[in-house]
Amino acid sequence: MKWFGRCRAGGKTTQMIEEAAACPGARLVVSSNVRAAQVYKHARAIRKDIAYPLTFQEFIDHDYYGERIEAFIIDNVDSLIQYIAREIRVLTVSFDTSSVVIDIQGAPGVEASFPTEIKGHWREPGDGGEQ
Repeated sequence: MKWFGRCRAGGKTTQMIEEAAACPGARLVVSSNVRAAQVYKHARAIRKDIAYPLTFQEFIDHDYYGERIEAFIIDNVDSLIQYIAREIRVLTVSFDTSSVVIDIQGAPGVEASFPTEIKGHWREPGDGGEQ
């Protein structure tokens, strides 16, 4: 599993579209019907052939029965987690670093402002030390 992080308007969705286009059988999952239409339109504009994205609700409801889906590509997974929790704020999440590849960047010229796990130790990007 890959985790891809960028700042707002940093190209995350475009990267997800490129991943979906490169992986036959992969299906994008986005927040809403409106967002699905926007993402599909953007994919066509950049000449990437993808299946029409599923919404968070379709994903949760398994509303893709009978389709030949081999993998999911989730755009803005943080929003999906919050969507599942509804009105209760999600404070912290964890994940198994042995099963993921992480690619995180802040805005151009600005480092990411949250901890990144490196070799099992927490550090702030750029400080080079353990905390």
